[in-house]
Amino acid sequence: MSMNTTNCAYATEQLLEVKNITKSFGNTVVLDDFSYKFERGVYVLSEPSGAGKTTLLRILCGLEVADSGTVLKSPDTKTVMMFQEDRLLENLSVMANIMLAIQLHSKEQKQSARERIKEVLCEVGLEGTENKPISELSGGQKRRVALLRTLFADADILLFDEPLKGLDEALKQQVIASVKPFIESKVVIWVTHTPEEVKLLGSYTALQL
Repeated sequence: MSMNTTNCAYATEQLLEVKNITKSFGNTVVLDDFSYKFERGVYVLSEPSGAGKTTLLRILCGLEVADSGTVLKSPDTKTVMMFQEDRLLENLSVMANIMLAIQLHSKEQKQSARERIKEVLCEVGLEGTENKPISELSGGQKRRVALLRTLFADADILLFDEPLKGLDEALKQQVIASVKPFIESKVVIWVTHTPEEVKLLGSYTALQL
């Protein structure tokens, strides 16, 4: 059986469904007949390393092909993923990196987006960095920029692979407070080894692979 990605119209809040997803690397099975129906909300994966968390995210955003199973999405559903690596353009500024994720056309829209980005940069402790090249930032600062770039893409499905890795507890609280307005009415799948951080987001569903 091959893996298929199919657009499917849903009458409910469901945006994403996976059916019987299986994936192996050599003789190691990392996903074994995994199925789930995702409605709007936050889903947390906090299982041990090697359990298939990152592999599932990569399958959901089309970067990995499952050995078998089906991924069903609503028509025109947009999916973005924040990786464990920041994957920022080091020679570009903080503002330019985040603006790359925003599909705008008019000058007015772009100016409004820049103003909003400046506001959120302040909220996550990055005030005054909008014109700095990424190469001048610390690891924790880069992590926050990568997170904001994902949020400003305004996707329906947001996939986060250890998004707060390397941040201290105070910064995690500060960042999550800024994240909340962006994830309303989204499907959010949040991979972490410290599930306590996600409690700050409010209600969530714990997933098991």
